[in-house]
Amino acid sequence: MKLNAKPGAKRTPSPCARPKDEVCYSCFIKPGRRETKEFLNKLREFLKNEGRVLSFDKVIAKLNSKIRGWINYYRFLCSKSTFNKIRKEVLDAIYRYLRRKHPNKPWKWIKRKYYKVIDKDRHNPYSASDGRKKEEVLINAAKDAPIIRYEKVKGSNSPFDPTLKDYWNKRLTKWGKTKFAKGSKYEQIYTRQKGICPICGLPVRMEDMFEVHHIIPVKKGGNNSVKNLMILHKHCHKAKHKHLHAEGQPDQA
Repeated sequence: MKLNAKPGAKRTPSPCARPKDEVCYSCFIKPGRRETKEFLNKLREFLKNEGRVLSFDKVIAKLNSKIRGWINYYRFLCSKSTFNKIRKEVLDAIYRYLRRKHPNKPWKWIKRKYYKVIDKDRHNPYSASDGRKKEEVLINAAKDAPIIRYEKVKGSNSPFDPTLKDYWNKRLTKWGKTKFAKGSKYEQIYTRQKGICPICGLPVRMEDMFEVHHIIPVKKGGNNSVKNLMILHKHCHKAKHKHLHAEGQPDQA
């Protein structure tokens, strides 16, 4: 992930122990204004066009998918104020969308049907459960996406030092976990495996290509539950399938 690809930098003077004629600056890297504006415009266009023909539960699901991807990309920066802005603008866009959807209904009726209270916050659009799907609430970018700071390597620790193997494994495991949304299925699998690939025994790092492997094949009655899935490196997954094919066993998904 390139932190200096698009975000703009904002310099803020801060006091420090230097002569009065010198000024010390702190650099804060934030999501760029242009990128934020483009993202919000895409969400508004989605509500105006596709949102007209989709049910509200599908609208919430698609919005969550778009917002989750955007905040996962920018949560390593100083993004808290930007996330608050995203939250406010998305709520305003949904308000206008619901007004267009129900032009003859009063606001109290709309609020009672499409909003719920969570932690004393009344502004939470949600899709109610109908027995087939779980209730889905619109992501709160300011609360549901904790800001993650990059942790500097301690001292002169080298990845080539064999005595520091445990230190680097813990570090890579910690950053590999940030690849998945908090509470998601993949995060649960990653936590169960302690961030280690079962095939090669090496950590699944943040920049690694990974694939999901079914322990019991779907053809034999396996499902997509957390207990039946493993996260493997892409090359380890291919080697696993090649080994099963050589033994004459049916290939697994």
